[in-house]
Amino acid sequence: MKILLADDTELIREGLKSMLLQLPNPAICPEIRTACNGAEALSLMREHPVDLLITDIRMPDVDGIELMRQCRLQWANTSIVVISGYDDFKYAQQAIEYGASAYLLKPVDKQELYRVVEKAWQSANARRATIVNTSYSLFVNYLRGESSNAGILEQMKRTYPFLSGACALMLIGFPGTGYIGEEQNRNASLLCNRLGRPFLCMEDRSEIIVLAPYPVDIRKYYPNLEQDFHGICIAYTMVGREADAFKTAYQQVRNIYVHRLLYPGKNVLCQEDIAGMRTDFTVPHRKIEQMTELTGTAADEALTKRLSELFDRQKLVQYSIGYTLALCDTVYRAMRQTALSIPGGEAVDLERVKSPLTFATMREYLVNVNERLLSLNQLAHTYMQSRNDTYVMELAIQYIRRNYPKPITLAMVSNEVSLNYAYFSTMFSKYTGKTFSEYLRNTRMEKAKELLRQPDISIAEVAAQVGYENYKSFYRAFKDAVGTTPVEYQQKKYRIHREDEKQ
Repeated sequence: MKILLADDTELIREGLKSMLLQLPNPAICPEIRTACNGAEALSLMREHPVDLLITDIRMPDVDGIELMRQCRLQWANTSIVVISGYDDFKYAQQAIEYGASAYLLKPVDKQELYRVVEKAWQSANARRATIVNTSYSLFVNYLRGESSNAGILEQMKRTYPFLSGACALMLIGFPGTGYIGEEQNRNASLLCNRLGRPFLCMEDRSEIIVLAPYPVDIRKYYPNLEQDFHGICIAYTMVGREADAFKTAYQQVRNIYVHRLLYPGKNVLCQEDIAGMRTDFTVPHRKIEQMTELTGTAADEALTKRLSELFDRQKLVQYSIGYTLALCDTVYRAMRQTALSIPGGEAVDLERVKSPLTFATMREYLVNVNERLLSLNQLAHTYMQSRNDTYVMELAIQYIRRNYPKPITLAMVSNEVSLNYAYFSTMFSKYTGKTFSEYLRNTRMEKAKELLRQPDISIAEVAAQVGYENYKSFYRAFKDAVGTTPVEYQQKKYRIHREDEKQ
């Protein structure tokens, strides 16, 4: 801590200096300078700014009041303590006006002096920490691309000269914790100290960024990394020499770190580990739909099996992490849609499995997804059993009879009556004795036969009115259902009608 003593009496200056050198708190480590008046004090402060100014009031040339005023104008963060032989309210008032933190009367009480110096030291440390933390925050924002302030990079290079040369960027995380606590900070510091070289360490969300001179071979330095630092994961890369090299390296190391989900046994990852992964993936939407369609059937084993097949590790590791994240997002959305269709489904905490990045491993993520999938299955099954199946089936039949001319599907009807796809299909077949497709076709054919009794209507018109856009499809369906072609059926009905008229 840098301290300046200003007093026109040498004996007092030396006495105060002697007391300060005996401070009970060894961490303060005072660096003390002295001045015999305000003018000398100002000159010294211009060359050597201080954390604490201890000044007398009455001094020749520039007195203590003017010294405090100048100090506030030029060094606003410097703490000020006044010592005076005058118990004068006017002086005390002026000292307070210029921000003095204490007004001590001569002879100065040693313990009182120690107390105010300790307080000034704490304030100075807090200011320094704020300045450092602000610089770190600005630099982290710059790395993230959230700031274009290149000046902060130059400032950090002045503070950490090794940043101007070849350096490595590491991202240290403790997957599954979601925060950086004392233990994580301590482990990161221990790890960096073992490098035996200068380093810059900064917090970034729930991970820690470390910059150090290149090369840094983590595997060489830490052969027993998991044993020494349980639960740690490190991604690292080299910072290039091009413009925005630090930003590029940051994005690269972030991407490397996320791939930890695909390598549960690896504590250290670099660009070479993910270099050969494919990016030309397609999310299997239909397979995900087939999985969620099983909810309500009480088929827990089948659901778990479908989930395991979707997240087969042998396939996941063929692609970049983008495929896994897209797959997880699609599964989450499908489960959410299913939950909204089930009374009470909103009570299942799906936000917890919105992303695998909050879990230490994919295995832990999938265990949580499976638990919630089975909860939805049980809720849907209970709800379906409690409903009046006859009433629901009649609603479905009415819907089909109203909408048969439209391109309706089993999924549309099951959604209309708020039943799971697979469960509705089974119940509909039991209730009608026919599959959904057979029932819809028969309904359309009954209407077609009614229309074909009109001699002047064309087959194409009949096909369109009963939901067939393609004439050939209608022709084939009619023959399969009725046993004769639409033309033959129309001609036969017309002959019968003519014979009835003659009679």
